[in-house]
Amino acid sequence: MFGMFKGCSSIANVCRQVAMVLKDLPGGLALHSTNGNQPLTVELAPYVGLNCEAPIALYWGIPETVPHGLFLHSMTIGAFVCETHFIPDRWVRIANRFDVLVFPSTFCRDVFRRSGVTRPALVVPHGVEPEYRPTGIELPAKPFIFYNALGRAFFERKGTDVLVRAFKRAFPDEPDIELRLRVGDPEAVLSVLKEAGLTEGIPTIRVEPTQDLPTTDFASIYSEVHCTVHPTRGEGFGLIPLQSLACGTPVIAPIHSGLMDTLRPDWISPLNAVPPANPCAPGRDGYYCIEEAQLIAKLQEMVVAYSRRKADALALSAHIREQWTWPKALAPLTALVSAMLDGDCVEDIVPTLDVIPVSPGDPAS
Repeated sequence: MFGMFKGCSSIANVCRQVAMVLKDLPGGLALHSTNGNQPLTVELAPYVGLNCEAPIALYWGIPETVPHGLFLHSMTIGAFVCETHFIPDRWVRIANRFDVLVFPSTFCRDVFRRSGVTRPALVVPHGVEPEYRPTGIELPAKPFIFYNALGRAFFERKGTDVLVRAFKRAFPDEPDIELRLRVGDPEAVLSVLKEAGLTEGIPTIRVEPTQDLPTTDFASIYSEVHCTVHPTRGEGFGLIPLQSLACGTPVIAPIHSGLMDTLRPDWISPLNAVPPANPCAPGRDGYYCIEEAQLIAKLQEMVVAYSRRKADALALSAHIREQWTWPKALAPLTALVSAMLDGDCVEDIVPTLDVIPVSPGDPAS
């Protein structure tokens, strides 16, 4: 498995979780990091290495960093993600070299298909670790804390600018209501906020650096805040809302792109999202647009209706934790690898597995 194992980004965590499941398959596993060396978890350390004789090469990452030697293996699986409605031609050329492709959502699969990718494709969603669960902590009413987390380069895609503007306009004179942002580069985010004229009144907005925390510590953050607000403009899958719900913390978010496979309107406080006018355009023009006025109303409504929203999220958390375990989410991938090791033809295998293995479903069922 070639993966981006270094760091505390969502893709690094996903790669580690995939490896944790694959290591239990017969035949052995070798792990090679494509984004720099870093000691893995104790459980994965024995598998670090490069096995050029492995019959299957699984690559998890972005097309530009596919190792040249990967296609020397007998069988290849490429796992990719996207947040825009089209992908570059160079991605199409690389993706079409793989025997089979894996995507975390139907949105990603359809984007690659629409862009010209023709290889057999399988939807294999992400999961939620068992550490994401309610802690039983009862928060004080003040300060009321809204929360979101984002990577270093995703300020625009995650809608952080519209979130900060909406927050300041929703609560202009209420110091007991805070916005907590956990980001990869606090100085860069503060600089962007300053350029946009959004730093006035900054004491009610806390920008904290991303740290390489154990899963238990990161999961506990959701129990330290009242609501996760995630006004993203595009997602390939979207782990933050699922993690929050698993912890019993209410969510404000849109349901578009990769989130359509995971969220239901009655689970969250849903945001309207306007489809991009020019899906082929780069940057913001190619993403969904979040309605700022509605976001303001949703923030204010959450404060007023928090007790009910919290009770609903707590009632839902057990369903999320049961349905979105990593072994269950990755079941199509493990079935694919096992069948490939048995010598089955990829074109015959994929159609039998090409269903979303976990879905929003009904908590009552």
